[in-house]
Amino acid sequence: MEQKHILVVEDELLHVEIYKVKLQEAGFSVAIAQNEEEVYGALKVKKPDLILLDILLPGKSGLEILEELRGNAEYAGIPVVMLTNYDDTQSRDKAAALGAQEYFVKANMTPTEIIRKVNEILGI
Repeated sequence: MEQKHILVVEDELLHVEIYKVKLQEAGFSVAIAQNEEEVYGALKVKKPDLILLDILLPGKSGLEILEELRGNAEYAGIPVVMLTNYDDTQSRDKAAALGAQEYFVKANMTPTEIIRKVNEILGI
């Protein structure tokens, strides 16, 4: 089976390293983006099977990026999981309305739980 590719969109370097290492240990190839420009650069290099997307990013927010992705036919079908520190109803509702598959609050999920959910979403 071909290795699944995950794009992690996160600007906090500690989180970047943790998610990258844990996802790679779980057998995924991983690309990292820290802002909107890097997201689109990474998408051009290799289309991911799933995107883990933070909300608070420099420049455009993760929710704005999600809205752009959903409006682009080439990327609209990529599953997106919001992975954020925002635990508020408004952000959850907006992410759901924009088509996010899941909404995870970092403080409530271990990397192992996140990987289990990613596997679930990807049917692994």
